[in-house]
Amino acid sequence: MNNGSHLFVDNQLSDLAVELIMLASSLLELCSCLRLLIKILNSLLQGQVAKAIQKIICIGIGVIRIECANPLTQGSNIGTTTTALLTVLASPGDKLAAAFQLT
Repeated sequence: MNNGSHLFVDNQLSDLAVELIMLASSLLELCSCLRLLIKILNSLLQGQVAKAIQKIICIGIGVIRIECANPLTQGSNIGTTTTALLTVLASPGDKLAAAFQLT
């Protein structure tokens, strides 16, 4: 049987030791890449988009249950809508119809 050429071809390590070393290095590389990806996304995305992504990540890793995420999202939308309506109501009377139409 031909062993081919790889990093551990001339080592005296057992197959299990080689497999564990490769598993550990693969997991380390995967975690490093994911951490780098998250850092890049956080630096590129700011504001509401970043908050939405953080909620999705929290749901994905199990910090927030999916049942609890729906009220959080709806609460964010209700808050934004309420703020917009309060801003419209602060408009002058002659511009009120146009301001409502924009919201």
